[in-house]
Amino acid sequence: NPKYNPTSAEITFTNHIIQIPADTDQDALCRILLKDKTGMKKVWPMDELQEEIMATFEPGKWRKIYNAAREINQKVAVKTSIIDFLLITTKSVTLNPKYLK
Repeated sequence: NPKYNPTSAEITFTNHIIQIPADTDQDALCRILLKDKTGMKKVWPMDELQEEIMATFEPGKWRKIYNAAREINQKVAVKTSIIDFLLITTKSVTLNPKYLK
């Protein structure tokens, strides 16, 4: 299972450490998606992620979360060659279930 260390802003996955920029949308997204087994199994709607990440919900601002998720996928792919770590649509983000034990 992937793990996220919010203190060091690092994803540990397939014996690799993937650095995430601290205090960014990517960091906030990892804190939500990789917090625990329940969060890892959940398909997170964009509006719910936005409410979790931002103090005020702004409809139509899903692209920030979408872009953060794509950037996380790119960082994971560089270290591990896995290109589908997160499953991303314009409506939701989830950890790919095939990477959960």
